[in-house]
Amino acid sequence: MPSAPAISAPHSHSDDSSSVRPVVRRPVAVDLPNGGYVSLTLAAGFTAALAAARIRSRVRPRRRDPEEIVPPTPRFSAAETSLLRAADVLGFHDEDPYVDSIPVSDVERVPPALAELRAPEAVYLGIRNGRPILLETAAGNGLVLVGDGAQDAARALLLSCLTAGGFLASSVAFPVVTTDADLRALLGDELAARRVEHLTVCPTYAEAVKEANSTTADRCLLLTTSSDEPAEPPTAHVVPVYLGSPEANSVAIINAAFEISASGPAANALQGGIAYHLSLPEARDLFGHLPLAWSDPDAGTEPSAEPTASVPPAPRTPLEPTPVPPQASHAKPAASEAITINILGPVQIVCGGRDATADVRVQLTALLTYLVLYQNGVSRAVLAADLWPEDDPDKRRAHLTTALSHTRTALAGICGDKHEFFPKDRSVGVAYLNPEYFDSDVWQFDELIKRRGGVDAATRVEELTTAVELYRGELGYAIERANKLTEPYEIWLRPFREQYWTRIIDTHQSLAELVRTSDPERALDVLDRAIRMEPWNQGLYESLISLHLDLGQRHAAERRYRDLVDLLEQLGTTPSAQLAAMMTNSVR
Repeated sequence: MPSAPAISAPHSHSDDSSSVRPVVRRPVAVDLPNGGYVSLTLAAGFTAALAAARIRSRVRPRRRDPEEIVPPTPRFSAAETSLLRAADVLGFHDEDPYVDSIPVSDVERVPPALAELRAPEAVYLGIRNGRPILLETAAGNGLVLVGDGAQDAARALLLSCLTAGGFLASSVAFPVVTTDADLRALLGDELAARRVEHLTVCPTYAEAVKEANSTTADRCLLLTTSSDEPAEPPTAHVVPVYLGSPEANSVAIINAAFEISASGPAANALQGGIAYHLSLPEARDLFGHLPLAWSDPDAGTEPSAEPTASVPPAPRTPLEPTPVPPQASHAKPAASEAITINILGPVQIVCGGRDATADVRVQLTALLTYLVLYQNGVSRAVLAADLWPEDDPDKRRAHLTTALSHTRTALAGICGDKHEFFPKDRSVGVAYLNPEYFDSDVWQFDELIKRRGGVDAATRVEELTTAVELYRGELGYAIERANKLTEPYEIWLRPFREQYWTRIIDTHQSLAELVRTSDPERALDVLDRAIRMEPWNQGLYESLISLHLDLGQRHAAERRYRDLVDLLEQLGTTPSAQLAAMMTNSVR
C-alpha cells in the first residue's frame, strides 16, 4: 500500500568534463523527508546496520518473562523509513547500484541467515553530471570541506563510510578515524561517546593520524579538522578529509544549496556537483542505530543493540496503544462464527472452517494485518499515514475510507452478513476490529504464553506447544510481495516481525526446558527448530549442547558447538566463556 520512496534521479549540470566513472544504471539517491540527500548505497548500508544490531542483540539475549508487559512497538523515524524503503525497492544487498555487479565467484559466500549483513563497499561524496563522485577520486590526496553545507556533507560521508560493506567480520570496507572534538561537532555531545562498529575516536589530531596509518583495512577515512600539532603524514591507504581548513591539496566549497565549487587536483571531479548531505537530527537518528563495537570476548560481555544507559538512544517514536473504546469489550466470538485472521505466516482468512483468503483482495490484507496487530485500536490518522505515507492527509483519509468499505463488503461476503466489523466512533477517531466477530492466531498466541498461576506442568506444556505451532513463518509474510499495489516493503510491519520472532524463539526455549527431563528427545527437536530460526542465539546452543552432553551424545555436542563457532566468527565474536568451559569440561 505505501507509495515508493523518494528515490531521485541525479541533480545534473551541463558541464560534462567529469572524469568520474562508472556510468549510472539506476536512480542514484534518496531524498529524505527532512531535506537530506544521500546515496542509495547508504540506504543498503543502513539496512545492514539495523540487521546487525538485531542479530547481535540476540547472540546472548535476555529472555523476557511471560508476565512482563511487552513494551510498545517502536515506529521507525521518517529518515529510517525512507532508507529502508529505498533499499527494499532496489532489492540489493552487496550489489552496488551504480556499477555492474562483480562476478559471483568473487563474492565471499556466507550463510543465508547472515546475507542481510552485506552492503555495497563503495562510498560516494555526491553526484555530478548524473554520475556518482567516488570518495577516493575526490579525496585520495587530501580534501578540505568548507562552506555552509560542509558539516551536513561530512555527516553523510561519516554514515556512508561506517556502513560501507555491511557488518560481517570480513567486510570492514571503510573504517573511520576522527577526534572526540570533531565527532561532537558533527553529532553533538549525547552521541559522541557511543562507540559504534568501524569507528575509532582519538583525543588529538596527531593520535588520529597515527591510528589511521596503523589500520589494517585497505582504506581508512581520516575525518578531522587540521591541526598545527606535529603529526606523521597520512599513508597511502588513508583518505584524509579535513573540515574547515583550506590547506589540503584540494578544496570543496559546499554552499547552503550543497552545490560544490572546487579547486586543486580534484576540481574536475567535483566542480558543479551536488554533495550528499544529512542534517544534524537526521544524522543523529541514523547514527544512534548503528551496531555497537563488539566487547572483548574474554571479558564475558557482548554489546547490546542499544546505547549504554549514560548515552540516550536516538529518538524513536513508540506507538502507544489507543485506549480501548467503550464498545470494544474483547468478548470472543464462538469459533464457528469468528472470522479468523491468521498472520503468523502468510495472511490467512478463515470463516466457518473455510479458507476464504482468496475472497479478500490482496491489497486489503495489509489493512487487516495492521488492525490485528493493534487489537486495542489505533488512530485512524496514524493508520492512514503508515499505509499511504507518500500521500497528503486528505488523500490518506479518502484511501482509508475506501479500503474500509471494500474490506467490509468482502467480509460480509465471507460470513453472509454485513456486520459492524469496524465500529465507528467519530469522537475518538479510532479504528479497530470489532472483537465480536474476529479472532486471530496472534491474539491466541499472546493469551497462550501468559503464565498462569497454579497451572500444572502438563497443561503448561500443552499451552506452549499450541503457541509454537501457531507460527507458520514470518509475520505477515509476502504482504509486500503479493501485489504491486502493496509494494514497497511495509516498514511499519518490521518491528512487529522482530517482536514476534523473538517471542516465538523464547517460547521454544521455555517449552524445551519444561520437557527436558520427561521427554529429552522432544526437547532436542524443539531446540533444533529454534536454532534453525535463530542460528546465532548462544542461549539456545547452551541448552541444546548441555542436553546432548547429559544424554552422552558428545559428538553431537561438538558438532553443534563447531557450527556456532563458525557462524560467530563471521560476526566477529566467539562463544561465551560459559559455553566454552562446558565443552572443555566435557572432554575430561
